[in-house]
Amino acid sequence: MASLSLMSWITKRRIKESYGLLVAAASGILLAVTMIAATLIHSNTMATAGLNYSLERNTSQAALNFHIVVPDRPLGPADYAHLDSRVTQALDEHIGWLIDTHHRAGQSPLFPSAPDVDSSEPSLPGADSYVFFREGFLDHARLTAGNAPSETVTEDADGNLHVQAIVGLEVASSSLNLIPGKEIYLAPMGLNSPSKITVEIVGVAEPRDPESSYWFGDLSKFKLGSEGSRLVVPLYIPRQALIDGIGKKYPMLLGYYQWFATLDLEDLEPRNLSDIERASQALESDLNQAFPRSLALSALENAISDYKRNLNLANVPLYLFTSLVTGVTIYFLVIVTRSLARSREREIGLLRSRGASRNQIATLLGLGEGLLVSIPAAILGPLAGWGLSGLLPVGGVPSETTTIPLTFTPFIVGSIASLICIGMFIASSFALTGRSTVALARTRDLTHQPRGRLRPALEFLVFCAVVLVWWQIQGRGGFLTQELLGDGLDVDLSLLLGPGLALLASGLLVSRILPILMRTIGRQLTLLKWSWIGHGLTRLSRTSPSWEGLTVLIMVSTALAVFGSTLYSSMSTSEADQTRYEIGGEVVVADWRSLGLPLSTADQKNLLNAIPEVATVTPVLRGSLGVEGESGAFDVSLAAVDPSSAQDSLWFRSDFSDTELATLFSHLQTLVRPREPMILPESANLLGLWVNPEEGIPFHNLWVAIRDTNGLMENIRLGEVHAAGWAYFEGEIPVRPYLTPPYSIQAIYISGPQFTSNAFKEGTIAIDDISVGVGEDKFLLEGFESPKGWEALPKVGTQNDIVSLDPSAAHSGDIGIRFSWSESIQGELRGIFIAPAPLPLPAVGSSVFNEGELIVGRIGGSPTPMVIRSIFNQFPTLYPDSGPVAIVNLAHFNSYRESLPSANTMKPDEFWLGLKSDADIPSAKLALEELTGGLASIRIREDEVRIAREDPLSGGALAGISWLALGTLMGIAFLGLIVYAWIGIKESRSEFGLLLALGLSKMQLRILVMIEHVLLAGVGLLLGSLLGSVLSNWVLQYLDVSSGGRSVTPPMEIVTNPTLAILAYGAVVGATFVITLVTFVYLTTIRVHESLRFEE
Repeated sequence: MASLSLMSWITKRRIKESYGLLVAAASGILLAVTMIAATLIHSNTMATAGLNYSLERNTSQAALNFHIVVPDRPLGPADYAHLDSRVTQALDEHIGWLIDTHHRAGQSPLFPSAPDVDSSEPSLPGADSYVFFREGFLDHARLTAGNAPSETVTEDADGNLHVQAIVGLEVASSSLNLIPGKEIYLAPMGLNSPSKITVEIVGVAEPRDPESSYWFGDLSKFKLGSEGSRLVVPLYIPRQALIDGIGKKYPMLLGYYQWFATLDLEDLEPRNLSDIERASQALESDLNQAFPRSLALSALENAISDYKRNLNLANVPLYLFTSLVTGVTIYFLVIVTRSLARSREREIGLLRSRGASRNQIATLLGLGEGLLVSIPAAILGPLAGWGLSGLLPVGGVPSETTTIPLTFTPFIVGSIASLICIGMFIASSFALTGRSTVALARTRDLTHQPRGRLRPALEFLVFCAVVLVWWQIQGRGGFLTQELLGDGLDVDLSLLLGPGLALLASGLLVSRILPILMRTIGRQLTLLKWSWIGHGLTRLSRTSPSWEGLTVLIMVSTALAVFGSTLYSSMSTSEADQTRYEIGGEVVVADWRSLGLPLSTADQKNLLNAIPEVATVTPVLRGSLGVEGESGAFDVSLAAVDPSSAQDSLWFRSDFSDTELATLFSHLQTLVRPREPMILPESANLLGLWVNPEEGIPFHNLWVAIRDTNGLMENIRLGEVHAAGWAYFEGEIPVRPYLTPPYSIQAIYISGPQFTSNAFKEGTIAIDDISVGVGEDKFLLEGFESPKGWEALPKVGTQNDIVSLDPSAAHSGDIGIRFSWSESIQGELRGIFIAPAPLPLPAVGSSVFNEGELIVGRIGGSPTPMVIRSIFNQFPTLYPDSGPVAIVNLAHFNSYRESLPSANTMKPDEFWLGLKSDADIPSAKLALEELTGGLASIRIREDEVRIAREDPLSGGALAGISWLALGTLMGIAFLGLIVYAWIGIKESRSEFGLLLALGLSKMQLRILVMIEHVLLAGVGLLLGSLLGSVLSNWVLQYLDVSSGGRSVTPPMEIVTNPTLAILAYGAVVGATFVITLVTFVYLTTIRVHESLRFEE
């Protein structure tokens, strides 16, 4: 009791003397506990909201339910009862608490159709059938004709069964004509057995709600199926009819059984996800042991795995940032406890003179003050954190949409933090009790400030730790590590200490350099006319423990404010950019199908352009170009777009290319003037030409490709090229209903044999004198040998074919065309054609290519040459990290393919729409849905960006914590400045009086104080801004990963929220102004004679 009474007396005395420092310490601890409690609660809220978002938005609800499949089990009642009991027991045992409802289903094997007794023909020609039951079927299906089947199964005198069944509407409407009243006959034991089952169709049904979770996304029981070349007819009968009727009669038949368990997802919580994963695995294992080949199908386990990876990824920046802010708070408490310890010198001397031991003194002084400042924080901090967490947004939506319980965890954490603070107070007191009376007296002299003897060793350990952790982070590529098995991510908590150690090392380095810098500048100013200013800087170097400590505090607070604003903004922007990159256009219409005649690309484009809100329409064609390079075969992801209209709808970031998008696309807009086509007379019926191979090329056929007015191609075979020398080849121009004359000549080519032994490796052929037959007359086409327009058909290989105009190739006249090849013509087309597009096709490609690089590959079976005109780093919807990508002009690509003799048609896969500036997006979406009739995928870029930002596990979840951390940091900085002002006023009173006595005016003193405070804030803000920028760039490069552990596309762009940064700077500047103003007021009250007697 005596000790408690003495501690109470000393604590009361300390409150009177150092109430300012105690209030600052209590406020700092309260801020720290509040921040930690709010982060813990917000993390739990984020996890719960993220789980709900993941299950609702990213996964099909029906796929999450459990679907149990047990094949090849007997149909007999006893076997079914045992099977049902065992499966139901397993469901109840492992996931019973999660199941909302469940029902059973079963079906027989396929039964062939048997003939009627009066006929030899099967009752269902070309079709087999199976009967099935499903509990609740008639509750979820609507009878469109007839009535429900009876549960009773009858047996005739021959032992044949008679059952009633219903069929799906599509089955009834088919050519099988299975309408109510019709009977079909099934052979359960095969067609060679006399046993039959008569099935009477009594009703027709369709699903009431096709989207109902009851159906588990499977409506096949309402439709005809197929097994090889035979149709399969599903027939619904009640369970009793199948099990107690057919199963009892034929217990040896093997059935196919299913259990459908619908889950109550509201019972899912982050804390029980591991239990669910184990239960799911145990359920399948249990069923497999009892019934081999059984399956427990559910997407829930994969959804949980994906969610856990996303949660781990989201927690890294959250815990990293919070730990850094907490570290700053601890540093502030170190400054305060150090200042409080210095103010206990008289009490320590008094207790030591009374014979108290070091432990007793430290406990009496530190425990009382520690309890005084810690208990309010331990109680109020968790409550404040709980209240604030309810105001923080969770992924773009207020957290009030999620229930936030108040648990004991924040109070436990608050208690631990309070114990740590009490330990700090006791330790600081214990450190002072080891000093002698003379040493305690010398600490009041600003020129004899003690330095920690262990500080050099501590600094060395910190710098070694920074190097070690940096090396670990660099070696592992970040704070996350890939699991050895699977594709998940693990967070290495030890690596999260890296940024904190870097801040600590920076603070230690600055605290070493600043006193030396101030002392050097002060000495230089003393030699000049501003000796009084030099005295002020020299004074700062003498009082460096408090001045440098506060400068470091402002520096790290500002650095973390910059880091926090950059972290939140960059991650949130990156999430949005990933969505924009994936979609590409402002509005994307893809997979557009039509119920009637297929629409052409031009028709689809015109229909889209007719929507009032649409400004531009860009068809996009995608394909894979197979290239055989020197290092092996590889695929190039190819996109063909309209470069003129794509710019108006495409999202493109400046770092995607070294040039602007318009400049990049300009390389695709090469103009070409193809030669005038060689038009044939409308009434032409024959086409011939003279050819001269240098040597015979048997097994090689000569062809001419013609084009009609609509661009459709037709190939005319002229014959096989046998012997060398000039020979005339001729073929009839076919009459086709789909071709519209007049025709024009598009290509002249040779087709080679399929086998290498018959293919000539190299050869030359001369072509001249194309003639046209009109009735009985023939005449030559002029202009065939014009010097421009004919190109060699592209090929895949190392040697290109050559087309040249040569006098020696003329059959008559002055000149002819010579076509030469140096690689065998094997199973492909080689020759000359009129190229309507620039060849090779101009393209822009990813950085794996070089400008001017020629690429020749196959797409759709046709050789396609491209030349890379420009390089980009990234391009929306294309992923260079997965392989080479390239973009070509859609008009060039289509023109080129349409000019090839045997190229198949390729239609665009999607359309990018650019909307008008005043477009109403909901109206545009409604118009698109009405136009496509629900037969197309419609994606609005900014709508999906908004949805992505609502994901609680995205970067947006850091918004609230960033604001809370900013408040904490600025509160700590403000308290630090107040503490500094408090200490400065108390310790500098006699020094100010001495300076006034020596002749300095109060205005000069005010200037000295202002310079001191401006240096304090300015140096802290400047160094903090630089440190925050460096820290942001260093840390964010390791957070630029997806939940699968791969780098995100596009790469994260460093973005700083100016509002947060400006508020941080403003708070420091404002606090500096306040303490400067307070010090000015204090200086007006100084009396020289009183100040000089203050220390006596």
